[in-house]
Amino acid sequence: MLGSPELHEFRPPPLQSQTTPLQATPPLQFCPESLSRALLAEENRQTLKLVGRLRWATQATRN
Repeated sequence: MLGSPELHEFRPPPLQSQTTPLQATPPLQFCPESLSRALLAEENRQTLKLVGRLRWATQATRN
């Protein structure tokens, strides 16, 4: 059961992370790579949305 690759993907790679307190390490260390990638993508999407709104607002005030 421990050798199956499906289970290993969702587990944090270092074994020492279980012994250290959660406050000592950044929360992204406990996320799978795909989850942190998704968080970055969402953050990027929100930023682009904000930039688009700012551009639209500045164009609207100019006209």
